[in-house]
Formats: sequence, C-alpha cells, structure tokens
Amino acid sequence: MIDTRPTIVFVFASARVAGIEVAWRDIIRLIHQEYRIRIFIWGGNGPIVESYLQMGVPVDVLGADQGFFSAALKLFRLLRKGEPDVVITSGFYPDMVVRFLRGLFRIRYYVTLIPGLTTSVSVPKLRFWFLNITSGPVDSYLFNSENNASFFHKYPRVRDKVEVMKLGIEHLSDDKVMEWNMSRVRSSSEIFRIICVANMFPVKNHIFLVNLFDAKRDKLNNIELVFVGKGPLKSELQEICTKRNIPGITFCENVPDVNDLLGSSDAFIFASHFEGTPMAIMEAMNAGLPVIAYQGEPYSGVNELVKDGETGCLVESFDMDLWISAIQRLKNDKEYRFLLGNGARELVQHYTLSRVRIATKQMIDRWLNVSV
Repeated sequence: MIDTRPTIVFVFASARVAGIEVAWRDIIRLIHQEYRIRIFIWGGNGPIVESYLQMGVPVDVLGADQGFFSAALKLFRLLRKGEPDVVITSGFYPDMVVRFLRGLFRIRYYVTLIPGLTTSVSVPKLRFWFLNITSGPVDSYLFNSENNASFFHKYPRVRDKVEVMKLGIEHLSDDKVMEWNMSRVRSSSEIFRIICVANMFPVKNHIFLVNLFDAKRDKLNNIELVFVGKGPLKSELQEICTKRNIPGITFCENVPDVNDLLGSSDAFIFASHFEGTPMAIMEAMNAGLPVIAYQGEPYSGVNELVKDGETGCLVESFDMDLWISAIQRLKNDKEYRFLLGNGARELVQHYTLSRVRIATKQMIDRWLNVSV
C-alpha cells in the first residue's frame, strides 16, 4: 500500500542545539502518525536517535565519522529519493546545505528553526550565520519565542516570513506539586537548595554561578547549588570548584527523573547569556519553583517566562551583589518564595503539549497548501 502522507524532513545539528532537538522530539512524537517523517541529525546524539527509533521514525546520522562534503552528499542522495514536501532545519551546517540543495530538486516548503538569539550577534560564526539566513531561499523563519521573533521584524526582507511555534511540556499533576510544596513548608532543614538544569556549554554561563559562590561564599551560608547536566565544560567546572575549595556546589548528570530534584529544591537559577524559550525554566516553573534568571536583552525569550515579582526574579546584569540580593530574598522570605512559585506554576499551564500539537499541525498544513 502506497503511503500518501506528506513527507516532512527534519535536519538537526548536533548536541549544540540539544534543547531544540529534545523539544521537537516531543512535538514529533505527537504528530508522527499524521505525516511521513524522516530525521537527519548532523553529528549524532545517541539518546535522541534512540528515542526516534523507538517511535518508528527513520533516523540518519550525518557527519559523525565523515567530512562535511561527505555528509552533505549523503544528505543530497537521501533527500533526492524522497523529494520531501517540507524540510525543517536547525543549525548552521544543515541550513547551509539544504539552502544549496534546494536549487537542485523540488522542496515545496523550507523552514529554518531559530533557537536562542542574541541581538548583539557578537560571535563571528553567529554573525555569519545570521547574515546568511536573512538572505537565503527560506520560506519561514520559525522561532519558539515571541521576543526572539520580534528582533527580525525590523528587517523588511524577512519580516513576512517570521513565525512563532511555542514549545510545550508534560504537566505535573496538581497533587504532586502540592505534595512538594507541603514538604517545603514542613522542612526543618536549614539548607536552601538552588538548582540549575542546563547542558554545560559556554553560553549557559555556569562559570558565573561558580564564581558567584566563590567570591560571595560569606553571604551564601547554608545555600546549596546543584548543577544538573552534562557537556564539555563539566570537568573544567568541577576542577575549578575542587581547586578553589568552593563550598555548596554539587554536580549531577545521570538523573533518572529531574522532576524529583526539582521537587526537592527551593528555587531555580539560570544565568544563560541568551535563550529562545528555555525548556529547563518551563520544567522548573511546572514544579512550582520561583526562578532567578538573567534578564538579558529585550529580545530574550527568558523574559516571556520569568516575570519579575510574579514568577521569579529577573537580574538586570551580572553584578554579583544583585544576584546575592535575589537569592537571599527568596531564602529569607518563604511567603514571597511560594507566591512566585505559584505564579510560575500558573503561567506555565499555557505551555501544554496538546496546544503545541494543534498549532504544529495547523502550521504544517498551511505550509503544504503553498504552491511550489
């Protein structure tokens, strides 16, 4: 029997955009029965690949053990066989290659995903990537943050191509969060636990938090910082903590269920330089935690989630005294802490996977109705 479903191809970059891969994995899980989906991952990501295979979605890994041109040629051959209706890319190499390949065979609609964006565009590679995507044969630039998308609105040549697809999460039951809150209220522990969940890449700025706990250790008595995540900087950060004998910092990696750690924490902290819509913040808010986060630039997606004095504390700069003030306010004022945590839980209820599924299907169907 011939499969007449529209063909949707995703070409993701490697682990550098693992957050986007994970977010879209959840979306693909919701829609993969309605479309014929194929995944290409540039560089590979073991757990992600395995999760797609478990869904029955074909996955090809590109570039892991081969050069750039060999990976590009493999992608060309595989795409040419299927002539996809929609191709969605995320990352520098996938975007470059698919833009070139589009001139060689039919692709009805081409979308590039834009993860976290910095308006300063100060990193040379990011600057080149930004200039590149604003001049290529792209049909839609898809953001997961309204704030990020608004940055592109000032560029006439791409303004009409900007779209937003908000992400979603599986929601914890009210009973579970209430159980955690009651445990927090009744706790006799003097330790105030702050948790940070993020892969350990430079942009996530773990080093600032390490330096904070080092330089201000006299103001952080009975405060514990738990890092959850992995990445190339993990061993370096651990070594710094050991050499400087920094108290109060713990590293976790293989956590079966991060919600258990969130549930046993008192606040969430996030010092990332720039973001789209951070899934880690959404999950922390889902667990009823107030969030301390860097405010970032006006186009930061963090600001859509963290409302100062409503769902958390936005810190306007990396002045350590400002971060200490936010931490101590939450530690010393339990009523304020629970007020922000309840506000966070209420806001994140709008980011549901059921809404994402409906919105994604509507968007894809609209793309399919565009003439070639």
